[in-house]
Amino acid sequence: STQSTGNFQDGDVSLLAISNEGESENFLRNQLKLVHELLLLEIGPRVLHDRSQIINLQKQQLRFRRSVDTMCKLCSEKQSFLVQSIEELMWFINPNNEVKTGCNRFLKEGLEMLPGLSHALLFVGTKLLSHYSSPSAFHLGSADLFLLILFFRSRYYPFDRFAP
Repeated sequence: STQSTGNFQDGDVSLLAISNEGESENFLRNQLKLVHELLLLEIGPRVLHDRSQIINLQKQQLRFRRSVDTMCKLCSEKQSFLVQSIEELMWFINPNNEVKTGCNRFLKEGLEMLPGLSHALLFVGTKLLSHYSSPSAFHLGSADLFLLILFFRSRYYPFDRFAP
């Protein structure tokens, strides 16, 4: 196998990936961008870019490592994660379908009971079943949804390569 490298930089943060699996530099760079987005979601941009916050970063190292391990495991097992796409279970169903309508109503009612929240998502495993956004909510793009799926999966069904 040929060794390849990919790098990603954002301000003071530099990430480097080295692989002997034959991945392209572009693929490795995309994976590093995903790791960076996960890191931002996990610890926040302030901690990431403020050297005085490094102790907080160390406290969250285990959680972040589990997120990355889960990401790697899902990428190796699921084509959709490898290409960073979202599998939606009901996207092809008529919008007036009873199940789809019921799911959307359930999510809307749930959102109405929790003021301050803008989005409600319903998953089956890593597949998006339904989502509802309040009328004033910002748009959740597919990259946002993908990152949320990965984040929640790593929280509630983590893969830890060092676990006994």
